[in-house]
Amino acid sequence: MKALRTTVGVVCIAIIAICTTLIAMKLVGNARVADLTQYKLYELSGGTRSILAKLNQPVKLRFYYASTAALKGPEDIRYFNNYANYVRSLLEEYVRLSHGRLKLEVIDPRPFSREEEEAQEYGLKRLPITQEEGFIFGLVASTELGKHKQIEFFQPERQELVEYDVSRTISDLMQREKKTVGVIAGLPVAGEEMSPYLIQMLQMQGQNPPQPWTVITHLRQSYDVKVVQAKEGKLTEKVDYLMVIQPKELEPQTLFAIDQFVMGGGQLAVFEDPFCYADVPDRRQNPYATGDASSSLNMLTAKWGVMMEEGKIAADRALGMSPGMQGNRPAAPLPTLLELRGKDVFNRNNPITRDLDSVHLFAAGALRKTGEAGMSVEPLLQTTRTGTTWKPDSLYQLRQMDGEAIRSKLLDGNGPVLLACAITGPFKSNYPDGLDIPDPNAKDNPATAPAGDPEEGNVASRPASRPAVKMLHLEAAKTAAAGARVIVVADVDMVSDMLAYTRSPFGIAQFGGNAPFVMNTLDFLAGSSELIAIRTRGQFARPFDRVDRIEEKAARDTEAEVEAIRARLTEYQTKLTQLEKGTTAENEALIENQALQARKTIEAEVTKANGEMRRLQARRHRSVEQLGQQLQTLDMVAAPGVLLLVAIVLAIIRYGRARRYAARRAEL
Repeated sequence: MKALRTTVGVVCIAIIAICTTLIAMKLVGNARVADLTQYKLYELSGGTRSILAKLNQPVKLRFYYASTAALKGPEDIRYFNNYANYVRSLLEEYVRLSHGRLKLEVIDPRPFSREEEEAQEYGLKRLPITQEEGFIFGLVASTELGKHKQIEFFQPERQELVEYDVSRTISDLMQREKKTVGVIAGLPVAGEEMSPYLIQMLQMQGQNPPQPWTVITHLRQSYDVKVVQAKEGKLTEKVDYLMVIQPKELEPQTLFAIDQFVMGGGQLAVFEDPFCYADVPDRRQNPYATGDASSSLNMLTAKWGVMMEEGKIAADRALGMSPGMQGNRPAAPLPTLLELRGKDVFNRNNPITRDLDSVHLFAAGALRKTGEAGMSVEPLLQTTRTGTTWKPDSLYQLRQMDGEAIRSKLLDGNGPVLLACAITGPFKSNYPDGLDIPDPNAKDNPATAPAGDPEEGNVASRPASRPAVKMLHLEAAKTAAAGARVIVVADVDMVSDMLAYTRSPFGIAQFGGNAPFVMNTLDFLAGSSELIAIRTRGQFARPFDRVDRIEEKAARDTEAEVEAIRARLTEYQTKLTQLEKGTTAENEALIENQALQARKTIEAEVTKANGEMRRLQARRHRSVEQLGQQLQTLDMVAAPGVLLLVAIVLAIIRYGRARRYAARRAEL
């Protein structure tokens, strides 16, 4: 009977617990008291709240997630269940803060259903899982008037930017028209416009027409991006903002047009580079290809307060990252391949870089202030205090990407190297007297004629025998109107697909903070502080900062010994080469025994040196392994230790209560 009562009691307790849980879930739902994550990942930022406060019409959010299909897919698809729950939680928070202006509909599109067809009509990406099942994970925001914007697919690599993507979608939905971004580039960053015939000819030759860089594709989602040129000293298109990328071999009237765009109160972003890897000719197609991979806009920006040092590469041994694998292990860190990370390299007071976590640059230039009166130069990106500059003997040294060789040539600097900055102030024109160009409307002008330069604004001298050229004088505004701003970045590769994006099973995904830096720059120029405040507000992947510091210290401690061993190996290799060259048909019999003995001795020394190198490399990793063992021990001991401590405390409390109870009984 006692056992029956016990069993019934346990069953009743279980039923009560289940009912209590169900009632709590029904009444409370996803409500929470506080977001305890470090970066407040489940709270909407102030920028989003401001955007929601400006909603002037109802918006419907259709969240498409193929949850049934995900359960049937491989492991990398089932991973998305947690990600989808996070996105749904954020969307419900949007609805809660919208005061009724947002409505959320969660849809599981099944094969051959109207919902699946509707999702594809909206442009959402469908990934085939089986012959019938497809995986859809996107969002459509629409107004009552039929206008809609969509997120084609929630990329896992953009989990840190989910709030930005959703808020940008809602913000774009409210705008009547997109702002226009003009692009002047020395590279086909926006692709190339070709006739169908030329495209067909290229495809027949096994080639594809140049595709736009991914960052331009992403910009087109928010802005109207146009490639512009200069005609008669003016831009061929009316633009709100101007981007100049890899400015090389620009004509005087193009420089004049850029200058006057700023003088008109324009917003300009410049990406220049002392060595643009994306601009290096492909030697696989043409082994003899040559070309200048450098660019700068010093002819304009020097008068505005900043110029890039010619031929110098920014380097920092503390920020260098490995360029890839060398054999079966990562190659040595490359001091010119920078991974900006930490509080000292970003300007946390500027909205462009305030919330960035990491930015990658390769062979970036070094900017320096020119001291122009009244100009304000605000650093955005810079190296650590040990950063320095390096002037390579040839471009071959950069292409080799030999981290150890470059590190041996560097000495730590005594101050940060400026990599990107924002310029404001009373801009003055580089063409105060205007510019004279050949009159394009004069019929008897030669096809080509010399043009003026920023310093003189006049036509260069020409031989008397050349026919007279009729000139057109372009008037110039001497000082800038209010609102002019210029952003200068001393690296072009940072916006290329090589550094800004990476490939994943679901397509091209963002890599680090390069793409957010570009988007932040445009939003900053546009004055969109709300969107800047949202982007990169937190990180889901926590870097092993302590491990990085241990590896960096170990590399510094063993650097001298490694260099000494490398020098010995080079010396031994030189001796072996000399032995081989010294043997001829005449003296082969004479020195054969001596050479053989010397070779054995040198090879023994090489083996010994390689052994020392391996021991040094083992020392580098020993500290990291010890840290791992300590963490493993802590994981194994911590939980039982806490439980044991709780048990001891409870036992002491119970013992004390028992003694007090016994004492009271004795008194009675």
